[in-house]
Amino acid sequence: MDKRLIILGVIVMGLFFVYAYFGSGAKHEAPRREVPEKTVEEKAVKQEAPAPIQERPLEKEGERKNEEFATLSTDLFEAEFSTHGGSLVSWKLREERFTEEKDGREEPIDLVTTNTKDFEENNPLRLELISGAADMPVRVDYELKSQDEKEVLFSHVHENLEIRKKFSTDSMPYQIWLTASIRNKGEEPHTIKAAVQMQGYQDPGEVEGGFLGRPPDLQMGICRAAGSTFRESADDMERAWSAPMEVSYTGVGTNYFLGALIPPYNSRSVGCKVYLTPLRVMRSELHFAQKILKAGEAVTYRVRVYMGPKHHGILTRAGHELVTSIDLGWFAPICKVLLWFLRLFQSWVKNWGLAIIMLTVLVKLVLWPLTQRSFASMNKMKEIKPLIDEVNKQYKDDQQKKSEALMALYKEHSINPLGGCLPMLLQMPIWFALYRTLASATELYKAPFALWITDLASPDPYYIMPIILGASMFIQQRMTPAMGDSAQAKMMMYFMPAFFTVIMLFLPSGLTLYIMVNTFLSIAQQKMIAAKSKPPQTAAGLIKGNSAGGGKRRVRK
Repeated sequence: MDKRLIILGVIVMGLFFVYAYFGSGAKHEAPRREVPEKTVEEKAVKQEAPAPIQERPLEKEGERKNEEFATLSTDLFEAEFSTHGGSLVSWKLREERFTEEKDGREEPIDLVTTNTKDFEENNPLRLELISGAADMPVRVDYELKSQDEKEVLFSHVHENLEIRKKFSTDSMPYQIWLTASIRNKGEEPHTIKAAVQMQGYQDPGEVEGGFLGRPPDLQMGICRAAGSTFRESADDMERAWSAPMEVSYTGVGTNYFLGALIPPYNSRSVGCKVYLTPLRVMRSELHFAQKILKAGEAVTYRVRVYMGPKHHGILTRAGHELVTSIDLGWFAPICKVLLWFLRLFQSWVKNWGLAIIMLTVLVKLVLWPLTQRSFASMNKMKEIKPLIDEVNKQYKDDQQKKSEALMALYKEHSINPLGGCLPMLLQMPIWFALYRTLASATELYKAPFALWITDLASPDPYYIMPIILGASMFIQQRMTPAMGDSAQAKMMMYFMPAFFTVIMLFLPSGLTLYIMVNTFLSIAQQKMIAAKSKPPQTAAGLIKGNSAGGGKRRVRK
Protein backbone atom coordinates (compact mmCIF):
# COMPACT_ATOMS: atom_id res chain seq x y z
CA MET A 1 0.00 0.00 0.00
CA ASP A 2 1.30 3.48 -0.89
CA LYS A 3 2.76 5.08 2.24
CA ARG A 4 1.17 8.41 1.40
CA LEU A 5 -2.24 6.76 1.48
CA ILE A 6 -1.50 5.31 4.92
CA ILE A 7 -0.32 8.69 6.19
CA LEU A 8 -3.44 10.41 4.83
CA GLY A 9 -5.69 7.81 6.41
CA VAL A 10 -3.99 8.20 9.78
CA ILE A 11 -4.30 12.00 9.53
CA VAL A 12 -8.01 11.76 8.74
CA MET A 13 -8.67 9.48 11.69
CA GLY A 14 -6.39 11.52 13.91
CA LEU A 15 -8.31 14.70 13.14
CA PHE A 16 -11.56 13.10 14.20
CA PHE A 17 -9.90 11.64 17.29
CA VAL A 18 -8.48 15.04 18.34
CA TYR A 19 -11.79 16.82 17.72
CA ALA A 20 -13.67 14.24 19.77
CA TYR A 21 -11.10 14.50 22.55
CA PHE A 22 -11.10 18.29 22.86
CA GLY A 23 -14.81 18.51 22.11
CA SER A 24 -15.52 16.19 25.02
CA GLY A 25 -14.32 18.75 27.51
CA ALA A 26 -11.68 16.44 28.91
CA LYS A 27 -9.44 19.43 29.50
CA HIS A 28 -12.29 21.53 30.94
CA GLU A 29 -12.04 23.91 28.00
CA ALA A 30 -15.14 26.04 27.47
CA PRO A 31 -15.78 27.95 24.27
CA ARG A 32 -14.89 31.60 24.58
CA ARG A 33 -16.21 33.16 21.45
CA GLU A 34 -16.44 36.70 20.13
CA VAL A 35 -15.00 38.31 23.25
CA PRO A 36 -14.71 41.94 22.16
CA GLU A 37 -11.50 43.81 22.79
CA LYS A 38 -12.74 47.24 21.73
CA THR A 39 -12.90 50.26 23.99
CA VAL A 40 -16.06 51.39 25.70
CA GLU A 41 -16.32 54.34 23.35
CA GLU A 42 -16.04 52.10 20.29
CA LYS A 43 -18.40 49.28 21.16
CA ALA A 44 -19.59 49.90 24.72
CA VAL A 45 -17.91 46.72 25.90
CA LYS A 46 -14.99 46.17 28.28
CA GLN A 47 -13.27 43.59 30.43
CA GLU A 48 -12.48 44.77 33.92
CA ALA A 49 -9.14 44.56 35.71
CA PRO A 50 -8.53 41.22 37.43
CA ALA A 51 -9.45 42.40 40.91
CA PRO A 52 -10.94 39.90 43.38
CA ILE A 53 -14.72 39.95 43.65
CA GLN A 54 -15.84 40.78 47.18
CA GLU A 55 -19.14 39.60 48.59
CA ARG A 56 -20.88 42.01 50.94
CA PRO A 57 -20.62 40.58 54.48
CA LEU A 58 -23.84 39.33 55.97
CA GLU A 59 -24.98 41.59 58.76
CA LYS A 60 -26.19 40.22 62.07
CA GLU A 61 -29.72 39.14 61.47
CA GLY A 62 -32.54 39.89 63.78
CA GLU A 63 -35.73 37.91 63.88
CA ARG A 64 -36.87 37.17 60.35
CA LYS A 65 -40.38 36.78 59.12
CA ASN A 66 -41.63 33.35 58.25
CA GLU A 67 -40.80 32.44 54.68
CA GLU A 68 -43.77 32.31 52.31
CA PHE A 69 -43.91 30.91 48.80
CA ALA A 70 -45.91 31.70 45.68
CA THR A 71 -46.10 29.81 42.40
CA LEU A 72 -46.61 30.63 38.74
CA SER A 73 -47.34 27.66 36.51
CA THR A 74 -47.80 27.05 32.78
CA ASP A 75 -47.86 23.93 30.63
CA LEU A 76 -44.08 24.22 30.20
CA PHE A 77 -42.76 25.15 33.66
CA GLU A 78 -43.56 25.73 37.32
CA ALA A 79 -41.81 28.68 38.99
CA GLU A 80 -41.72 29.16 42.76
CA PHE A 81 -40.87 32.46 44.48
CA SER A 82 -39.96 33.23 48.08
CA THR A 83 -40.54 36.24 50.33
CA HIS A 84 -36.87 35.91 51.32
CA GLY A 85 -35.39 38.32 48.82
CA GLY A 86 -38.55 38.34 46.71
CA SER A 87 -36.61 36.00 44.44
CA LEU A 88 -36.85 32.78 42.48
CA VAL A 89 -36.19 29.51 44.32
CA SER A 90 -37.31 26.94 41.76
CA TRP A 91 -38.02 26.72 38.02
CA LYS A 92 -38.98 23.18 37.06
CA LEU A 93 -39.56 22.15 33.47
CA ARG A 94 -42.69 20.14 32.85
CA GLU A 95 -41.96 18.44 29.52
CA GLU A 96 -41.58 14.71 30.02
CA ARG A 97 -38.11 14.47 28.43
CA PHE A 98 -36.64 17.23 30.61
CA THR A 99 -35.87 15.07 33.62
CA GLU A 100 -32.75 14.13 35.56
CA GLU A 101 -31.92 11.30 37.92
CA LYS A 102 -31.84 12.13 41.63
CA ASP A 103 -31.60 9.56 44.38
CA GLY A 104 -32.42 6.76 41.97
CA ARG A 105 -35.52 8.33 40.45
CA GLU A 106 -36.29 10.67 37.58
CA GLU A 107 -37.29 14.20 38.58
CA PRO A 108 -38.08 17.34 36.55
CA ILE A 109 -35.05 19.46 35.73
CA ASP A 110 -34.82 22.52 37.98
CA LEU A 111 -33.04 25.42 36.30
CA VAL A 112 -32.41 27.10 39.68
CA THR A 113 -29.08 25.51 40.62
CA THR A 114 -28.01 27.59 43.63
CA ASN A 115 -28.54 26.61 47.27
CA THR A 116 -31.70 28.61 47.84
CA LYS A 117 -32.16 27.47 51.44
CA ASP A 118 -28.78 28.43 52.90
CA PHE A 119 -27.58 31.11 50.44
CA GLU A 120 -30.61 33.10 49.36
CA GLU A 121 -28.34 35.96 48.25
CA ASN A 122 -27.48 33.72 45.27
CA ASN A 123 -31.07 33.26 44.16
CA PRO A 124 -31.99 34.32 40.62
CA LEU A 125 -34.14 37.40 39.93
CA ARG A 126 -32.95 39.38 42.94
CA LEU A 127 -33.27 43.16 42.69
CA GLU A 128 -30.15 44.94 43.94
CA LEU A 129 -29.61 48.63 44.67
CA ILE A 130 -25.92 48.73 43.88
CA SER A 131 -25.15 52.41 44.44
CA GLY A 132 -26.60 55.57 45.88
CA ALA A 133 -29.20 54.14 48.23
CA ALA A 134 -28.34 53.55 51.88
CA ASP A 135 -26.84 50.11 52.42
CA MET A 136 -29.53 47.64 51.44
CA PRO A 137 -29.18 44.41 53.42
CA VAL A 138 -28.07 41.30 51.57
CA ARG A 139 -30.97 39.35 53.01
CA VAL A 140 -34.29 41.11 52.74
CA ASP A 141 -37.77 40.02 53.77
CA TYR A 142 -40.49 40.94 51.30
CA GLU A 143 -44.18 40.81 51.99
CA LEU A 144 -46.37 38.71 49.75
CA LYS A 145 -49.11 41.17 48.76
CA SER A 146 -51.11 39.09 46.31
CA GLN A 147 -50.96 36.05 44.07
CA ASP A 148 -53.10 34.28 41.49
CA GLU A 149 -52.56 32.00 38.48
CA LYS A 150 -50.94 34.70 36.38
CA GLU A 151 -49.29 37.13 38.81
CA VAL A 152 -47.33 37.30 42.09
CA LEU A 153 -46.69 40.61 43.88
CA PHE A 154 -44.08 41.30 46.61
CA SER A 155 -43.28 44.52 48.44
CA HIS A 156 -40.59 45.83 50.79
CA VAL A 157 -39.73 49.21 52.32
CA HIS A 158 -36.10 50.22 52.77
CA GLU A 159 -34.86 53.69 53.79
CA ASN A 160 -38.04 55.42 52.60
CA LEU A 161 -37.87 53.48 49.33
CA GLU A 162 -40.90 51.36 48.61
CA ILE A 163 -39.93 48.45 46.38
CA ARG A 164 -42.56 46.40 44.58
CA LYS A 165 -41.73 43.33 42.50
CA LYS A 166 -44.33 41.76 40.26
CA PHE A 167 -43.81 38.46 38.44
CA SER A 168 -46.33 37.67 35.71
CA THR A 169 -46.70 34.98 33.08
CA ASP A 170 -46.25 35.63 29.39
CA SER A 171 -47.73 34.06 26.27
CA MET A 172 -44.23 33.31 24.94
CA PRO A 173 -42.83 29.87 25.86
CA TYR A 174 -40.66 29.64 28.99
CA GLN A 175 -40.96 33.36 29.73
CA ILE A 176 -42.27 35.63 32.45
CA TRP A 177 -42.11 39.37 33.14
CA LEU A 178 -40.41 40.93 36.14
CA THR A 179 -41.75 44.44 36.80
CA ALA A 180 -39.91 46.26 39.59
CA SER A 181 -40.95 49.71 40.80
CA ILE A 182 -39.13 51.89 43.33
CA ARG A 183 -40.88 54.89 44.91
CA ASN A 184 -39.26 57.54 47.09
CA LYS A 185 -41.65 58.00 50.04
CA GLY A 186 -39.30 60.32 51.88
CA GLU A 187 -38.78 64.07 51.67
CA GLU A 188 -35.18 63.97 50.39
CA PRO A 189 -34.01 62.90 46.92
CA HIS A 190 -32.53 59.42 46.55
CA THR A 191 -29.90 58.46 43.97
CA ILE A 192 -30.36 54.83 42.92
CA LYS A 193 -28.83 52.40 40.50
CA ALA A 194 -30.65 49.12 40.21
CA ALA A 195 -29.66 45.70 38.88
CA VAL A 196 -31.45 42.39 38.41
CA GLN A 197 -29.45 39.19 38.86
CA MET A 198 -29.46 35.80 37.16
CA GLN A 199 -27.34 33.25 39.01
CA GLY A 200 -26.28 29.64 38.73
CA TYR A 201 -23.97 27.15 40.39
CA GLN A 202 -22.27 24.03 39.09
CA ASP A 203 -20.35 21.64 41.29
CA PRO A 204 -16.81 21.19 39.93
CA GLY A 205 -17.33 17.44 39.98
CA GLU A 206 -20.11 17.78 37.39
CA VAL A 207 -17.72 19.05 34.73
CA GLU A 208 -15.21 16.23 34.92
CA GLY A 209 -14.98 15.12 31.32
CA GLY A 210 -14.00 11.66 30.19
CA PHE A 211 -11.32 10.97 27.59
CA LEU A 212 -14.00 10.78 24.93
CA GLY A 213 -17.74 11.27 24.91
CA ARG A 214 -20.32 14.00 25.00
CA PRO A 215 -18.95 17.35 26.19
CA PRO A 216 -19.85 18.07 29.84
CA ASP A 217 -22.76 20.42 30.32
CA LEU A 218 -20.57 23.36 31.34
CA GLN A 219 -22.33 26.32 32.88
CA MET A 220 -21.44 29.63 31.23
CA GLY A 221 -21.84 33.27 32.08
CA ILE A 222 -23.13 34.93 28.93
CA CYS A 223 -23.89 38.40 27.65
CA ARG A 224 -24.83 39.67 24.20
CA ALA A 225 -23.90 43.34 23.79
CA ALA A 226 -23.09 45.63 20.88
CA GLY A 227 -23.37 42.78 18.40
CA SER A 228 -20.86 40.51 20.18
CA THR A 229 -21.38 37.50 22.43
CA PHE A 230 -19.34 36.85 25.56
CA ARG A 231 -19.41 33.44 27.22
CA GLU A 232 -17.13 32.00 29.87
CA SER A 233 -17.20 28.96 32.14
CA ALA A 234 -16.37 29.00 35.85
CA ASP A 235 -13.00 27.34 35.23
CA ASP A 236 -12.00 30.02 32.72
CA MET A 237 -13.50 33.09 34.42
CA GLU A 238 -10.54 35.11 35.71
CA ARG A 239 -12.03 38.59 35.78
CA ALA A 240 -15.36 40.36 35.69
CA TRP A 241 -16.69 41.26 32.26
CA SER A 242 -19.06 44.13 31.63
CA ALA A 243 -20.88 45.99 28.89
CA PRO A 244 -22.10 49.46 29.95
CA MET A 245 -24.78 49.68 27.24
CA GLU A 246 -26.43 48.14 24.17
CA VAL A 247 -27.20 44.83 25.92
CA SER A 248 -29.53 42.40 24.13
CA TYR A 249 -29.60 39.90 27.01
CA THR A 250 -27.44 38.51 29.79
CA GLY A 251 -27.64 35.37 31.88
CA VAL A 252 -26.24 31.93 32.59
CA GLY A 253 -26.60 28.80 30.51
CA THR A 254 -25.39 25.28 29.79
CA ASN A 255 -25.13 23.34 26.54
CA TYR A 256 -28.88 22.76 26.48
CA PHE A 257 -30.53 25.32 28.78
CA LEU A 258 -30.54 29.08 29.30
CA GLY A 259 -31.58 31.51 32.02
CA ALA A 260 -31.62 35.03 30.52
CA LEU A 261 -32.56 38.57 31.51
CA ILE A 262 -33.84 40.61 28.58
CA PRO A 263 -34.26 44.40 28.66
CA PRO A 264 -36.82 46.27 26.53
CA TYR A 265 -35.84 46.80 22.89
CA ASN A 266 -35.46 50.55 23.28
CA SER A 267 -33.21 50.48 26.38
CA ARG A 268 -29.84 51.34 24.87
CA SER A 269 -28.51 52.48 28.25
CA VAL A 270 -28.97 49.07 29.92
CA GLY A 271 -25.65 47.32 30.71
CA CYS A 272 -24.50 44.01 32.08
CA LYS A 273 -21.82 42.53 34.31
CA VAL A 274 -20.78 38.86 34.45
CA TYR A 275 -18.51 37.46 37.16
CA LEU A 276 -17.82 34.56 39.49
CA THR A 277 -18.37 34.96 43.24
CA PRO A 278 -16.00 33.46 45.84
CA LEU A 279 -18.47 30.59 46.26
CA ARG A 280 -18.16 29.81 42.50
CA VAL A 281 -21.64 31.11 41.78
CA MET A 282 -21.87 32.43 38.24
CA ARG A 283 -23.58 35.81 38.53
CA SER A 284 -24.91 37.81 35.60
CA GLU A 285 -26.39 41.23 36.29
CA LEU A 286 -28.56 43.47 34.14
CA HIS A 287 -27.72 47.07 35.13
CA PHE A 288 -30.03 50.06 34.69
CA ALA A 289 -28.88 53.66 34.41
CA GLN A 290 -28.47 55.68 37.57
CA LYS A 291 -31.47 57.83 38.47
CA ILE A 292 -32.26 60.52 41.06
CA LEU A 293 -35.69 60.06 42.63
CA LYS A 294 -37.20 63.21 44.02
CA ALA A 295 -39.67 63.09 46.90
CA GLY A 296 -42.75 61.13 45.83
CA GLU A 297 -41.20 60.15 42.48
CA ALA A 298 -41.06 56.53 41.25
CA VAL A 299 -39.21 54.55 38.59
CA THR A 300 -40.27 51.26 36.98
CA TYR A 301 -38.06 48.61 35.37
CA ARG A 302 -39.41 45.83 33.17
CA VAL A 303 -37.34 42.76 32.43
CA ARG A 304 -38.36 39.77 30.34
CA VAL A 305 -37.07 36.51 31.82
CA TYR A 306 -36.40 33.42 29.71
CA MET A 307 -35.64 30.12 31.47
CA GLY A 308 -35.84 27.06 29.29
CA PRO A 309 -34.20 24.92 26.62
CA LYS A 310 -31.96 26.35 23.92
CA HIS A 311 -34.44 25.36 21.24
CA HIS A 312 -33.45 27.13 18.02
CA GLY A 313 -37.01 27.83 16.91
CA ILE A 314 -38.21 29.10 20.30
CA LEU A 315 -35.19 31.36 20.79
CA THR A 316 -35.53 32.75 17.27
CA ARG A 317 -39.18 33.66 17.87
CA ALA A 318 -38.28 35.22 21.23
CA GLY A 319 -36.04 37.75 19.47
CA HIS A 320 -33.45 39.89 21.27
CA GLU A 321 -30.73 37.74 19.61
CA LEU A 322 -31.33 34.96 22.17
CA VAL A 323 -30.50 32.42 19.46
CA THR A 324 -26.84 33.49 19.70
CA SER A 325 -26.68 31.71 23.07
CA ILE A 326 -26.45 28.42 21.14
CA ASP A 327 -22.76 27.69 20.62
CA LEU A 328 -22.21 25.35 17.67
CA GLY A 329 -18.46 25.89 17.52
CA TRP A 330 -16.28 25.99 14.42
CA PHE A 331 -18.76 24.13 12.23
CA ALA A 332 -21.77 26.35 12.98
CA PRO A 333 -22.77 26.89 9.28
CA ILE A 334 -22.84 23.13 8.63
CA CYS A 335 -24.54 22.47 11.99
CA LYS A 336 -27.36 24.86 11.11
CA VAL A 337 -27.95 23.14 7.77
CA LEU A 338 -27.92 19.69 9.36
CA LEU A 339 -30.30 20.79 12.11
CA TRP A 340 -32.67 22.33 9.58
CA PHE A 341 -32.89 19.06 7.64
CA LEU A 342 -33.12 17.00 10.83
CA ARG A 343 -36.05 19.09 12.04
CA LEU A 344 -37.71 18.77 8.63
CA PHE A 345 -37.31 14.99 8.50
CA GLN A 346 -38.36 14.61 12.13
CA SER A 347 -41.56 16.53 11.39
CA TRP A 348 -42.33 13.85 8.79
CA VAL A 349 -41.38 10.67 10.63
CA LYS A 350 -41.67 11.81 14.30
CA ASN A 351 -38.44 10.02 15.23
CA TRP A 352 -35.00 11.65 15.48
CA GLY A 353 -33.19 8.38 14.74
CA LEU A 354 -35.11 7.95 11.49
CA ALA A 355 -34.41 11.61 10.73
CA ILE A 356 -30.66 10.92 11.10
CA ILE A 357 -30.99 7.95 8.72
CA MET A 358 -32.81 10.14 6.19
CA LEU A 359 -30.10 12.78 6.56
CA THR A 360 -27.46 10.11 5.90
CA VAL A 361 -29.21 9.07 2.71
CA LEU A 362 -29.53 12.69 1.59
CA VAL A 363 -25.82 13.40 2.15
CA LYS A 364 -24.93 10.17 0.34
CA LEU A 365 -27.01 11.22 -2.67
CA VAL A 366 -25.41 14.67 -2.74
CA LEU A 367 -21.90 13.19 -2.61
CA TRP A 368 -22.75 10.27 -4.91
CA PRO A 369 -21.00 11.58 -8.07
CA LEU A 370 -17.74 12.23 -6.20
CA THR A 371 -17.74 8.96 -4.29
CA GLN A 372 -18.75 7.13 -7.48
CA ARG A 373 -15.57 8.30 -9.20
CA SER A 374 -13.55 7.43 -6.12
CA PHE A 375 -14.94 3.91 -5.86
CA ALA A 376 -14.59 3.39 -9.62
CA SER A 377 -10.94 4.35 -9.37
CA MET A 378 -10.49 1.99 -6.46
CA ASN A 379 -12.19 -0.81 -8.39
CA LYS A 380 -9.72 -0.42 -11.24
CA MET A 381 -7.14 -1.52 -8.71
CA LYS A 382 -8.62 -5.00 -8.86
CA GLU A 383 -8.22 -5.04 -12.62
CA ILE A 384 -4.52 -4.16 -12.50
CA LYS A 385 -3.75 -6.01 -9.27
CA PRO A 386 -1.54 -8.53 -11.10
CA LEU A 387 0.57 -5.71 -12.52
CA ILE A 388 0.87 -4.12 -9.07
CA ASP A 389 2.02 -7.47 -7.66
CA GLU A 390 4.58 -7.78 -10.45
CA VAL A 391 5.96 -4.29 -9.70
CA ASN A 392 6.17 -5.10 -5.97
CA LYS A 393 8.02 -8.32 -6.76
CA GLN A 394 10.41 -6.76 -9.25
CA TYR A 395 11.38 -3.77 -7.06
CA LYS A 396 11.03 -5.31 -3.64
CA ASP A 397 14.52 -4.07 -2.68
CA ASP A 398 14.24 -0.59 -4.17
CA GLN A 399 11.43 1.48 -2.64
CA GLN A 400 12.09 4.55 -4.79
CA LYS A 401 11.90 2.66 -8.11
CA LYS A 402 8.87 0.75 -6.88
CA SER A 403 7.06 3.99 -6.06
CA GLU A 404 7.98 5.46 -9.47
CA ALA A 405 6.77 2.35 -11.27
CA LEU A 406 3.50 2.26 -9.32
CA MET A 407 2.81 5.95 -9.97
CA ALA A 408 3.44 5.41 -13.68
CA LEU A 409 1.05 2.44 -13.59
CA TYR A 410 -1.67 4.51 -11.83
CA LYS A 411 -1.25 7.34 -14.32
CA GLU A 412 -1.53 5.04 -17.32
CA HIS A 413 -4.77 3.54 -16.02
CA SER A 414 -6.21 6.89 -14.72
CA ILE A 415 -6.21 5.78 -11.11
CA ASN A 416 -5.98 8.15 -8.15
CA PRO A 417 -4.02 6.30 -5.44
CA LEU A 418 -5.45 8.62 -2.77
CA GLY A 419 -9.03 8.22 -3.99
CA GLY A 420 -9.81 5.67 -1.31
CA CYS A 421 -9.71 8.38 1.35
CA LEU A 422 -11.91 10.81 -0.59
CA PRO A 423 -15.26 9.50 0.76
CA MET A 424 -13.98 9.79 4.32
CA LEU A 425 -12.51 13.26 3.73
CA LEU A 426 -15.82 14.46 2.32
CA GLN A 427 -17.69 13.13 5.35
CA MET A 428 -15.32 14.50 8.01
CA PRO A 429 -16.87 18.03 8.29
CA ILE A 430 -20.31 16.44 8.57
CA TRP A 431 -19.12 14.11 11.35
CA PHE A 432 -17.69 17.05 13.27
CA ALA A 433 -20.82 19.14 12.74
CA LEU A 434 -23.20 16.33 13.71
CA TYR A 435 -21.12 15.63 16.83
CA ARG A 436 -21.43 19.29 17.85
CA THR A 437 -25.13 19.40 16.96
CA LEU A 438 -25.85 16.39 19.17
CA ALA A 439 -23.97 18.10 22.01
CA SER A 440 -25.77 21.44 21.71
CA ALA A 441 -29.19 21.12 20.07
CA THR A 442 -31.93 20.79 22.67
CA GLU A 443 -34.14 19.22 20.01
CA LEU A 444 -31.94 16.12 20.30
CA TYR A 445 -31.71 16.18 24.12
CA LYS A 446 -32.69 12.69 25.32
CA ALA A 447 -34.21 12.03 21.90
CA PRO A 448 -35.03 8.28 21.62
CA PHE A 449 -34.58 6.14 18.51
CA ALA A 450 -35.69 2.54 19.03
CA LEU A 451 -35.21 -0.44 21.31
CA TRP A 452 -32.25 0.21 23.66
CA ILE A 453 -31.31 3.61 22.15
CA THR A 454 -33.23 6.03 24.38
CA ASP A 455 -30.91 9.04 23.99
CA LEU A 456 -29.23 9.76 20.66
CA ALA A 457 -26.99 12.36 22.32
CA SER A 458 -25.48 9.72 24.65
CA PRO A 459 -23.30 6.68 23.87
CA ASP A 460 -24.88 3.33 23.10
CA PRO A 461 -25.30 1.83 26.61
CA TYR A 462 -24.70 -1.73 25.37
CA TYR A 463 -22.08 -0.93 22.69
CA ILE A 464 -24.10 -2.79 20.06
CA MET A 465 -24.02 -0.15 17.32
CA PRO A 466 -20.26 0.54 17.66
CA ILE A 467 -19.59 -3.19 17.23
CA ILE A 468 -21.89 -3.36 14.18
CA LEU A 469 -20.13 -0.29 12.81
CA GLY A 470 -16.70 -1.90 13.28
CA ALA A 471 -17.85 -5.10 11.56
CA SER A 472 -19.31 -3.20 8.60
CA MET A 473 -16.13 -1.13 8.25
CA PHE A 474 -14.10 -4.36 8.24
CA ILE A 475 -16.28 -5.68 5.40
CA GLN A 476 -15.83 -2.43 3.50
CA GLN A 477 -12.04 -2.57 3.98
CA ARG A 478 -12.00 -6.13 2.64
CA MET A 479 -13.84 -4.94 -0.45
CA THR A 480 -11.30 -2.16 -0.96
CA PRO A 481 -8.48 -3.36 -3.22
CA ALA A 482 -4.99 -3.32 -1.76
CA MET A 483 -2.65 -0.97 -3.56
CA GLY A 484 0.68 -2.33 -2.47
CA ASP A 485 2.32 -4.12 0.41
CA SER A 486 -0.05 -6.80 1.74
CA ALA A 487 1.20 -6.36 5.32
CA GLN A 488 0.35 -2.65 5.23
CA ALA A 489 -3.00 -3.42 3.66
CA LYS A 490 -3.80 -5.86 6.46
CA MET A 491 -2.82 -3.27 9.03
CA MET A 492 -5.32 -0.77 7.60
CA MET A 493 -7.96 -3.49 7.25
CA TYR A 494 -7.86 -4.25 10.96
CA PHE A 495 -6.71 -0.94 12.44
CA MET A 496 -9.32 1.37 10.97
CA PRO A 497 -12.43 -0.65 12.01
CA ALA A 498 -10.91 -1.28 15.44
CA PHE A 499 -10.11 2.41 15.87
CA PHE A 500 -13.64 3.56 15.03
CA THR A 501 -15.19 0.84 17.17
CA VAL A 502 -13.23 2.00 20.22
CA ILE A 503 -13.93 5.73 19.91
CA MET A 504 -17.61 5.16 19.08
CA LEU A 505 -18.03 3.33 22.37
CA PHE A 506 -17.92 6.75 24.02
CA LEU A 507 -19.41 9.09 21.42
CA PRO A 508 -23.12 9.88 20.87
CA SER A 509 -25.15 7.01 19.45
CA GLY A 510 -26.68 9.43 16.93
CA LEU A 511 -23.24 9.95 15.38
CA THR A 512 -22.58 6.20 15.42
CA LEU A 513 -25.92 5.66 13.66
CA TYR A 514 -24.98 8.18 10.95
CA ILE A 515 -21.55 6.63 10.24
CA MET A 516 -22.95 3.09 10.41
CA VAL A 517 -25.73 3.79 7.89
CA ASN A 518 -23.26 5.65 5.66
CA THR A 519 -20.96 2.59 5.74
CA PHE A 520 -23.87 0.32 4.73
CA LEU A 521 -24.66 2.62 1.79
CA SER A 522 -21.00 2.74 0.78
CA ILE A 523 -20.82 -1.07 0.75
CA ALA A 524 -23.91 -1.18 -1.47
CA GLN A 525 -22.40 1.44 -3.78
CA GLN A 526 -19.14 -0.48 -4.04
CA LYS A 527 -21.03 -3.68 -4.88
CA MET A 528 -22.94 -1.90 -7.66
CA ILE A 529 -19.69 -0.67 -9.18
CA ALA A 530 -18.03 -4.06 -8.82
CA ALA A 531 -20.92 -5.74 -10.65
CA LYS A 532 -20.28 -3.54 -13.69
CA SER A 533 -16.49 -3.96 -13.67
CA LYS A 534 -14.32 -6.33 -15.66
CA PRO A 535 -13.14 -9.47 -13.89
CA PRO A 536 -9.50 -9.37 -12.80
CA GLN A 537 -6.95 -10.86 -15.21
CA THR A 538 -3.50 -12.31 -14.89
CA ALA A 539 -0.46 -10.16 -15.49
CA ALA A 540 0.12 -11.94 -18.80
CA GLY A 541 -3.45 -11.30 -19.87
CA LEU A 542 -3.21 -7.61 -19.01
CA ILE A 543 0.04 -7.22 -20.92
CA LYS A 544 -1.39 -9.11 -23.91
CA GLY A 545 -4.54 -6.99 -23.84
CA ASN A 546 -2.50 -3.82 -23.85
CA SER A 547 -0.40 -5.05 -26.74
CA ALA A 548 -3.49 -5.98 -28.77
CA GLY A 549 -4.80 -2.48 -28.31
CA GLY A 550 -1.61 -0.98 -29.62
CA GLY A 551 -0.28 -0.16 -26.19
CA LYS A 552 3.23 -0.76 -24.99
CA ARG A 553 2.41 -1.56 -21.38
CA ARG A 554 5.20 -3.68 -19.96
CA VAL A 555 6.73 -3.91 -16.58
CA ARG A 556 10.28 -2.72 -17.14
CA LYS A 557 13.04 -5.08 -16.17
